[in-house]
Amino acid sequence: MATPSSVRLYETRGATTILIDAEIKENGDLVLSGYDYGEAPEQTWGDSGYEYWVVLEAAHLGRLRHALLRIEFGLGWPLPAWLFNGLGLDDWDSDAIRGFLDAESIPYDDRTGAVADADKEHLTLALMRRCFGGEGSAVSLFVDFLKTQNIPYRFDTWV
Repeated sequence: MATPSSVRLYETRGATTILIDAEIKENGDLVLSGYDYGEAPEQTWGDSGYEYWVVLEAAHLGRLRHALLRIEFGLGWPLPAWLFNGLGLDDWDSDAIRGFLDAESIPYDDRTGAVADADKEHLTLALMRRCFGGEGSAVSLFVDFLKTQNIPYRFDTWV
């Protein structure tokens, strides 16, 4: 199975169309981007389209992934020893995370629950879809989440 490099988090079409995607670029950066076009941007900005994006550098993906796992699957503090060495599941709700990994077709070690480095991008995108998918305010929610976790990011827009 090919590892996805992007996921659609939100899409609505109508008088104003909104598309929001999360993508891992070739350099390893995660980009959450949105594009609104139609009535709302025209009324607000005087232009038919509005683009916005958040860039999370590759160096911070591990922190993001673990913060999302901690929030979604109840991983408590302090963080277990495997935090920077892999994704083990010994100290928390392994049934829930294993079910998630199985549903997303993300391979893992049956004994430890560890996800190989080659599959961590897939895991990151699956967590992004789980945590922010289906939300028209996904970009704002993501920025707020990054702020609460003290994870650095860049935000920009273009009209």
